[in-house]
Amino acid sequence: MQRARAVRDQDLGGRAPVVPDGLMQRDGPVRREGGSCQILPCNDTLGGVNTTMNVSLPASLKSFVDEQVTGHGYGTCSEYVRALIRRDQERQHLRRLLLEGAESAVSLPVDAAYFDDLRDRVRSRSRG
Repeated sequence: MQRARAVRDQDLGGRAPVVPDGLMQRDGPVRREGGSCQILPCNDTLGGVNTTMNVSLPASLKSFVDEQVTGHGYGTCSEYVRALIRRDQERQHLRRLLLEGAESAVSLPVDAAYFDDLRDRVRSRSRG
């Protein structure tokens, strides 16, 4: 337990939050109190330090988050929130690509011949 506490202190620049021992996992400590979930700083995979964010939720949303965490294999509410943010980033990126495509000029007619050619190109790439 001392090692976990020392890592936690180091990650927070010496400021140890009130986090029960054993609540640390690969994505860092999380403090759960009442209807809020505090995401505490931790080292990310690139060697940087994540920032702190407090999220206050009504009891019904807190229960929903807890159900998602336990029912979908997340270790903490922090992991769940990060997954939601990543999905939203991906969705926004895809939306931008679709809008760019919709705004671009049509270069070739999209007909049966176009899709036949596309299938042929995909097949030749997968073989070689």
